[in-house]
Amino acid sequence: MEVIKKHKEMKEVYVTDERYTKCDKCGKKIEKDCYDSFECKFNKKIGASFPDGGSGEEETLDICQECSEILVKLLLDNGYNIQFKEWDF
Repeated sequence: MEVIKKHKEMKEVYVTDERYTKCDKCGKKIEKDCYDSFECKFNKKIGASFPDGGSGEEETLDICQECSEILVKLLLDNGYNIQFKEWDF
């Protein structure tokens, strides 16, 4: 006679939902808190726009603060003009 015993054990599982942006250059998590004021985005949109709508393609780049400093230096070294200005609310 064959006897088969089955034992099921219930375990409590915690599921976390984490949402963040990763740097498209180095892959590092871009940390932000409620007082963080760093933001660096590159958007390029190409398409057609009409009064009743439009469509096209968009290229985006999200980068961390360290990579943004490298990018700014790279652009300046290659002759791009970047406007530097102060901001406040």
